Amino acid sequence: MKNPVMAHQVAPFVLAALAIAVSMRWIDEPLAALFGDRFHFTIVESVLGGVVLVSIELLVIAGLFLAARMSGRIGDMSRTLMLACAASILAYGCNFLLKILFGRPLPLTSPDMDGPVFHFLQGDNHSSFPSGHLALLGAFAGTLWQSWPAARPYLVLLLCLAGAGVVAGNWHYVSDTIAGAVLGLSAGLAASRLKRSWR
Repeated sequence: MKNPVMAHQVAPFVLAALAIAVSMRWIDEPLAALFGDRFHFTIVESVLGGVVLVSIELLVIAGLFLAARMSGRIGDMSRTLMLACAASILAYGCNFLLKILFGRPLPLTSPDMDGPVFHFLQGDNHSSFPSGHLALLGAFAGTLWQSWPAARPYLVLLLCLAGAGVVAGNWHYVSDTIAGAVLGLSAGLAASRLKRSWR
């Protein structure tokens, strides 16, 4: 007899894998060709780069921890934000390992690519698949998802805007953003469950 809970947990990953496959087959290349480098602003990479965002999250964790030590207590909001930042950093680290594993070139560096080209175990931090930004944001959003239900529409909007931005700027293919978001959301939801179990 099939376990309905297990099927419920596996279904989103199956749908995400299907969306990634469809995107790689029919969407990635046409969109990359459409946008070219017209929206690729290098200043965005330096201001909103993954390392910069991770550094900001580390500072947030340190600041909240210091405030908790000084006051002798830590509020639920501070605990949630610290957990969201920690989940986000963890997702970014896992994402880096996946970039090395898949080694997919960025759209800008492979404009004439015919189909998804992966150079397994030859990637680096600048590889395309999955998107590190969507992993970061997805983990943050996934952690906040359970704690603040009223924020859910804004979290979805933020993820969609971030995904559209990195695709339009030709930093990533659509399939990269889907994979990064799924990775991040999974980490964030797991962190949220962990927080509930601590209670």
